[in-house]
Amino acid sequence: HYVDDLFERHWHDGSQTSLADAILGLALSFDRAKKESTLFDEAEVPSFETFMRHFRGARIVQENPLVTEVYSDLIYLDAEWIADGASGYFFTSVPWHMVAIGMFSEINRELAFSSSKADRLKVEWMSYIAGPSLSVLEKYRAKALSDGFIPYQNTLGKYVTAREAKERYRQLGEWFQKKGHFWVSQGPFYVESVHPVQKTVVVRRYEEHLE
Repeated sequence: HYVDDLFERHWHDGSQTSLADAILGLALSFDRAKKESTLFDEAEVPSFETFMRHFRGARIVQENPLVTEVYSDLIYLDAEWIADGASGYFFTSVPWHMVAIGMFSEINRELAFSSSKADRLKVEWMSYIAGPSLSVLEKYRAKALSDGFIPYQNTLGKYVTAREAKERYRQLGEWFQKKGHFWVSQGPFYVESVHPVQKTVVVRRYEEHLE
């Protein structure tokens, strides 16, 4: 049982949280380990195989307030650890639209999520905060905005309309223009600025953060 106001909260770029954020992360954990996927990464296979040794299923019982069930053979001596692990299946620290522009970039073989795939494809290892990746991510953010791109349309399309998708990409674009990076989350601090030469990151308190 998740908090009643889970989907009334906002990401750092101002977009409102939704069930689509959680579902994308779950879908990606399977898709990146499938050879037939455009996002396949052989580096993901070992951890996925370990995961599948104990994962038995998950389902959404109620959407809002969110109630889910998770079935797993992975157990701990403390029940709290079991519950904590199960809650992570439908909780994410990053929004779907931020991940989507990275997916778009990797599908088009211009960036890669992992260093091993980047080396194999001879492309830049994706960074949401600095370097050459930013111009590529911005290109695909603009394209995603134009196309109303919704990853895994058959599934996420049930929770996101094309209009809502475009609004998210627009807000992400405004965030990029203000902050100079694409890293968006919802924790007590947000990345205010990134300084690669000095190897420092400035974080500031996110006033809307709730426990």
